[in-house]
Amino acid sequence: MKKTGSGGIRIYSPRAISVKEEEIKEILKEFKITNCDLYIRENVDVDDIIDFLRGNTMHVPAVIAINKSDLPHDREEIVSSLPPKLEYIFISASTGEGVEDLKNLIFRGLNLVRIYLREKSGEVDYERPLILRSGVRVREVCRRISREMLSSFKYAIILNSKRKQSEIRAGLDYELRDEDIVTLVSRN
Repeated sequence: MKKTGSGGIRIYSPRAISVKEEEIKEILKEFKITNCDLYIRENVDVDDIIDFLRGNTMHVPAVIAINKSDLPHDREEIVSSLPPKLEYIFISASTGEGVEDLKNLIFRGLNLVRIYLREKSGEVDYERPLILRSGVRVREVCRRISREMLSSFKYAIILNSKRKQSEIRAGLDYELRDEDIVTLVSRN
């Protein structure tokens, strides 16, 4: 929203929205806004507009895990009863169905990545990954291991089966991705 000195309330939306333009104008007037350009980029409801204008509402990412997916029931009926705009996943705690997908969904939602370290012996520690914010670079992994590693760093070998090039030789500023396997090579 961009407040203007004159011209009234102008609403711009690239697609149809469920709230009528007159309703939006009434809400804006209640907040003492009579001149503005309002850009709406996604479908919103009245509550979304009020939350935006108040500026004190925090939207927290959420996912709904629906358990007992191994039992017979009508999935479409369950999905239709869920609040709109929320991500959901069917899981079964007893069979393990969907549990890995739920973990991956949570990691993506929290913007976390799992970095697996390869030991000198060549074995990868899949049980205890480094869990870091996405966008992390090799430099931060070196810092997490030890200060000496950072000062004696030569290069890193990055493995990830999801990449086109499965093995990459990288420097300190290389950005790591989820489930990368990192081997740090030092000068010593």
